[in-house]
Parts: sequence; C-alpha cells; structure tokens
Amino acid sequence: MMILVILTLVSVKSSAAQLHSDQYQAADRTQIEDDMQIKFLQVRQDKVAEVDFDAVYDFFASPSTGQKFFVTTIVQLISNTLGWILLSAMWITARGSPASLIAFDPDSIPKFLASPTDASINILLGAGYTVTTTIVWALFLALGPLYSPRRRSAD
Repeated sequence: MMILVILTLVSVKSSAAQLHSDQYQAADRTQIEDDMQIKFLQVRQDKVAEVDFDAVYDFFASPSTGQKFFVTTIVQLISNTLGWILLSAMWITARGSPASLIAFDPDSIPKFLASPTDASINILLGAGYTVTTTIVWALFLALGPLYSPRRRSAD
C-alpha cells in the first residue's frame, strides 16, 4: 500500500514538474484552454442534438404505452389499497385498539368531497407537489449530462 502511495506521489510530482517546465509558455496554455473549451461546447451541443423527438412522440402516442400506463395505475391503486387495509388491520391487532377514536361515518365522505375548503386545500397540495417536483428536476438537469464522453465513445 505504501509503495502505491509513493509511486502516486512521484507520478504527480513528475507531472507537475513537466507542466511547470519552460517549454510551455503562456500563449500555448491559453490556446490549449481555448481548444478544450471549444471541444467541451461541441460535446454539449452534440448531446442536445441527440434527442429524437419523433421517437419521443411515437412512444407517448403508442397505444401499447397508454395501455401500460393504465394497467400500471390500476395495479398501483389495488396494491396500495390492499396494503393500507392489511397494514391497518395488523396495526390494530398489534395495538389492541383502533388508531383513531373517531368512528367511521360513511355519510361524511360526500360532505368531505364537496367541501370548498377541503377542495382548495387539496388543489394547493397538488400544486405544491408539482412545483416542488419541477424544481427538483430542474436542479438535477442543471447538473449536466449523466454520461461522460469516454463512456459514450466506448458504446
């Protein structure tokens, strides 16, 4: 392990000495930096141009995609509902009493659904979730591309 560290330090030191040698002048460094910046911008433009919007449209317009989304939504609804019912039953069994002392009143469901206050609260919650998700995605997208040029060239 120590030999690896020493070899790494020697390698870094020799690289630094080579960079600081007199054969590289300031004008050459500026030219190299400009070339690197141009190459970086070209890579960024190539990545933006790679999006095939026809394929994106075909994916979302495909009937099989719509069916998959529909089936996924139904399966999630059923599994979430069953999960809530089973976990509630397990919790009540383990606890010995219901979590809520308020009795379930089926007549209160239409009142809850038709209440303007509850509706506005739910709309604002949905809008808040949407805005938060949009901001998080924008932050992730601002990080840049997810793959390096080396990995892309290997593909």
